[in-house]
Amino acid sequence: MRAEEARAAASQYEALFELIAAFLAAAVVAAALVATSTFRIVFAQRLRQLALLRTIGAHRGQLVRALAVEGALVGLVAGTAGVLLALGAGHAVPAIANTTGQSLSIPGVPVPAALAVVLGAVLVTVGAVLAPALSASGVSPLLALRRAGTVAGERGIGRARLGTGLFLAAGALGLIGVVFSNLPEPGDTNYARAAGMTIAVLSGAMAFLALVALGPLLVRPVLATVGWPLRQRGPTGTLAVGGVGGTPRRAAAVSTIVALGVALVSGTLVGIASLQGHTDRHLAVNAPADFDLRGDDRGLSAEFVQRIKALPELTHATAYRKTEISIDGTDAVATDLEPAALPSSRHLYPADGTLSNLGPGRVIANARVAQELDVTEGDSLTLTSVSKRTVRVTVAATLPSDAPLTADVIVAPADLDRMGASRLRNGVLANAAQGGQAARTAAEKAILRTTGPNGGTDLSILAEERDNSSAT
Repeated sequence: MRAEEARAAASQYEALFELIAAFLAAAVVAAALVATSTFRIVFAQRLRQLALLRTIGAHRGQLVRALAVEGALVGLVAGTAGVLLALGAGHAVPAIANTTGQSLSIPGVPVPAALAVVLGAVLVTVGAVLAPALSASGVSPLLALRRAGTVAGERGIGRARLGTGLFLAAGALGLIGVVFSNLPEPGDTNYARAAGMTIAVLSGAMAFLALVALGPLLVRPVLATVGWPLRQRGPTGTLAVGGVGGTPRRAAAVSTIVALGVALVSGTLVGIASLQGHTDRHLAVNAPADFDLRGDDRGLSAEFVQRIKALPELTHATAYRKTEISIDGTDAVATDLEPAALPSSRHLYPADGTLSNLGPGRVIANARVAQELDVTEGDSLTLTSVSKRTVRVTVAATLPSDAPLTADVIVAPADLDRMGASRLRNGVLANAAQGGQAARTAAEKAILRTTGPNGGTDLSILAEERDNSSAT
């Protein structure tokens, strides 16, 4: 039971950890691509040295092995330094936090994991150095007699490189097609998010590898388009465009790193915004307001609701009713909460239809009702109350998940009246008039003064759930 509770508590962080895992995978791919471009630039600057080695009898295979060993040493040094820095930061941050009165757990020293990271850094670096090493090892011995290298100025690429680049580009597009074709339907809770993000990261990696392979061919066409405004600026712009176009290989290597940095920053911002949007929608359903004041079985009178709404410490006070009904024979819960009355409703979005179309004879259904009864916008439903009164309504919109107050359908107050529901309110949702913990505490005390010690009400502080989510 304890293990099940721990799994349930950790499930709310699954999306966060999946995002972190996708970011780590992208970071590893980015490191490999940056290392590849860096080695390509470094080897291009050493072409005369490599040509001299070819002149005195060095074989191409010997040069490849020597450059690969050089890359392995770089990976070993960089991996060791990175692990030591990470361990140092992991032990320093808790020590600094403890001096400020905050308690953080001090991590241990995971030796197997550290060795695995160093080994992984070596393997990634060796893999990154192979392509530049193969290219650089094919340098002509005659290049040693020239004063300047010509490789950076070459515009063409070999057939093998061209075929590889086209294959990678096609693979990237194909994987994106797989992601789009397997996007979940609204309300689908069994979607494998980790698999989708993994495929997206793999598609991005293949796209950047295609850019590395086809870069020299793409530089001049792209430059012809984006460089036109610079040429109009005079000799300086013309020289700048000509300098880039004159060395397409070097320009392609540098532009790949810049594009990778832009893609990582953009991807991180999009990921954070997506996670924030997911959290906001979750809170709009589970914590639509700061306070939820619920009455007992007798309900809340109209006079009591008006007193709560009149409290200066509160704002957006909205009364609601909840009642058990059946929808075409399926047990459900209906509420007449007006979503637009709460600021949190801006984070709700429909799977189909329009939320603002809610009104007499038109309801909003949650994902469960939409799936079990197979209804969408414009379909008809029959609502039956406990007293067996029926109302025929039309679906104005469906939600991709749950509805606020754990309701199955949101209906207009007039429809609840037609089904014979009690006029007494079941509860009131309200926000503190001002932000901050002090204003929230004052609002809570005002509510408790109004209800009294034996008021037959139950006050839930929904804002605490929002605070815990923000802190996380």
